[in-house]
Order: sequence, then structure tokens, then C-alpha cells
Amino acid sequence: MEIMIDSHHRFIFICKGFMDPIGGAQYATSKWIQSEVEYIQRNYNAEIILISFEPHRKISKLKLGYLISNKIKFKIILNSNLPLSYLSDRHNEIKLAKLIKNVNFRNGSTNYVFLHCYNFFYPRLSLPKNTKLIMTFHDAIFEKYDSNSNNLPLFQQLIVKLWDILAFSNKKKLIQYHNFNDKFVTFHALSLQIKRDLIKMGIKPNNILLASNGLDVSEIEDRRKRFPVTHNLANLQLLSIGAIYPRKGYHLILKSLSELYIKNKLPTNFKYCIIGSKVPILTFFYEKYLKRLVNEFQLQKNVNIIVDAKYQTILSMLQNSNVFLSPSISEASNLSLIDAISNGLIVISTAAGDVFARSKKNSKIYIIKEMDKDLDMILSSLMKSKRITIANFSVSSWQDQTKTLFMHIGI
Repeated sequence: MEIMIDSHHRFIFICKGFMDPIGGAQYATSKWIQSEVEYIQRNYNAEIILISFEPHRKISKLKLGYLISNKIKFKIILNSNLPLSYLSDRHNEIKLAKLIKNVNFRNGSTNYVFLHCYNFFYPRLSLPKNTKLIMTFHDAIFEKYDSNSNNLPLFQQLIVKLWDILAFSNKKKLIQYHNFNDKFVTFHALSLQIKRDLIKMGIKPNNILLASNGLDVSEIEDRRKRFPVTHNLANLQLLSIGAIYPRKGYHLILKSLSELYIKNKLPTNFKYCIIGSKVPILTFFYEKYLKRLVNEFQLQKNVNIIVDAKYQTILSMLQNSNVFLSPSISEASNLSLIDAISNGLIVISTAAGDVFARSKKNSKIYIIKEMDKDLDMILSSLMKSKRITIANFSVSSWQDQTKTLFMHIGI
């Protein structure tokens, strides 16, 4: 059935699907689309179409509730027979081509298509003329696994490398396919690292917009009320948040903490909690490996691993921890880093993602080269201070970042 759009501009959003607002690329996708749609509704009399690739049975008011509650109206086009394809985007491309044909693109006006890519969803689009494509990458272009995977069992190294090869192959095909017209394609990079990777892939810098993830204005205002935040490091509460798979580097932290504990450089009652979501295949093996390390290092009383925690659990841990550890080997834009900063945690992080940009505007962010080798120096120095106060934080809002995006596009 043909979908009629009466407004001058046409806005179509394409993503793999939504999930409950816990974190990660799915959450960032939801927040960007939510903010982009709100901007459009404030400025244009436009009907918005969302093409989602979640099977029909997985769409519910619970999953879209935080969007519906903000009175964002979508036309949702679903194909209940479409399985998620992790190994090839060709299946998605065929389905998308059929769906896009059902949209009545009128001549004489500009059409805008927002494509949000992550986790093996990198479909090439056959779009009509007078269409501007805005492509957002929610994961890293080049996954830097080498130094990470060398510390893993051989079988996991092989899985990780296969995962990396398949993902990069699909990203490369998508970028090269759409890098054909300077005027009609904007590549939206969530971090300086992604921008550099896109340039390495041959994209011209003026076709790339750097606009990072953020927080809602209301979240920023609410979290500012907690500041200044003072930490008593005699009660050392360490926290990491992110998907449970090798690129996050949690095993490097466990090895480092074990060495510090043996050397009596940590309080005997220190706690380290890893909270993360599942990644198909990788989480199953990696979680087992992490638990084996915990037992091997005799850290059962100190370390807790929580998979697929509820948002309230994550929020509670953020408010009751004092040091946030981000050992990622590669990142697009670390959402959990934003949560840590805005909750007043001391941050120790590798240089992945947009941590350098965050460190310029926020205090007590320590950037180290390798988590398993350099954590000792930073933690030992912090423990000497006993009490550390963080006065405030600086994080942009989704709304401001969205305005920057639309100004760059020229809408």
C-alpha cells in the first residue's frame, strides 16, 4: 500500500530496531531518532516514517513506551517474517528496497533518509533522486582487537577475529557504495575516532559531521543536583558498564586487580562490579572466561558480574560507586562514560571512543594506554588521596547535538 506524505519535506528513519532503554547502540539509536523527530516536529509539518527491522512480535508498548510517552508519532513498517541477519546485509537490502518503493517520493522537493547503523546492520540503500542520506555509525569502523584478543583463549580469539572480519566487510561495502555524491550524503560520526576512521576509508572531511551522544536536558539538570560529589576511597567501589564481550577488555582489569590485591595495594573489602548486556555468541564464551578468572584469582568476594541488569540497578550502582573503569579496546562513543561523568565518578579509561574530548571538559578522568599494565599506577595514586571531590560535570544534551546535525545538513 502506498504511503502518502503531504508535507514539503519527507523524513524517513531506518534502524534495526528498538529495545528497552538500558544502554548501548540500541539506546543511542532510540535517543537520536527521538531527538531528531522532536526537532522536525517543532520546525516542520512533516509526517515521519520509521522503518524498523525487529520482528513484529518483539514490538510492544514497553519497548516504544519512552517514545510514545513523548507523543512522537511514527508510521512503523514491519515485516513479521524478517529474521535478523547477522552475517549478510543483502537480505535487509532486498526488504528495504521493497519498503522504500511504497513511499511516495514527490518530485520537486528534498527527501531526507536517516540510516542508523550498528551490530551487522549496514544495508546499502537504493534511493530516488533529490534524496539526502544521513548515515550514523553507532559502533567503531575499525575494531581494534589485536592487543585484546592475544590475552584470550585461542578459540575465543578465532571467534573474535571472524566477527571483526564480517563486520568490517559490511561497513566497507556500505561506505564505499554511498561515497558517490558529495552533495547528498552526510556521514555522522559520534566520536573523533570514527571521523578519523571514515577519512581513512576515503570520505572527505567536509562530508563528515562530528556530533556525539549526550543526555536529555532534564537528566543533566537532575544530575547536577548531586554535585559536588565527594568519594571516600577507603571504601573502594569499582564499576564497569558495557556489553559482555572481548572488545570491552574486562579480563584485563581482573588480571590487574589480582596483582594489586596480592601486593596489598587495594583494601581487602574492595568491590568491582561488571554490568553488561548480551552479545550473540560472544557473551556466552566470554562470561564463562571472566568467571573462570575470578575463581582463579580468588576474587569471588570482591567481583560481581551482572548480565542484562535493569536500568534501576545500573542507576543505583552508578550512584553508589566511586571509580569507573573503561578498559575498551575500541569504542564508537562510550555511553556508559557519559553516565559515569554525570554521576560524579572518577574515571580511568583507555583512549577508545570520545574519552579525550570528555576529559577536556571534565576533571578526574585518567586516560591510560593499557588497562592491564597502567591501572596500578593510577589506582595507587588515587588511594593515597583517601577523599576526592568532583565539583561538576560537562555533557552536551541530545537536543543541542541534534540541532548541530540539522544545521550541518542544511535543514
